[in-house]
Amino acid sequence: MAEVMSAVGNLELFPEAGIPIRVIYKVEPEFEKYYILYVKKNYFIYYIEDNVVYIAEMYDEREDIAAKFLGIHTTLQETLDYWCE
Repeated sequence: MAEVMSAVGNLELFPEAGIPIRVIYKVEPEFEKYYILYVKKNYFIYYIEDNVVYIAEMYDEREDIAAKFLGIHTTLQETLDYWCE
């Protein structure tokens, strides 16, 4: 837990420590301001506004960030049909 708090706290000094979400995913313009930071099995999605870092969401590494946060579904329809989802 201390490592997570330290990494998130360091965003105050190094706000662009995360990866811009637009580098990883093709996103709609409203998501281009977001960054992703991975720390100890957790993904933090944040943005910077007026030199302040705002944590928008936190996800466990097992969660599908693309689907939950961005609305991008990467699972094939065939797979969804097979699992009746």
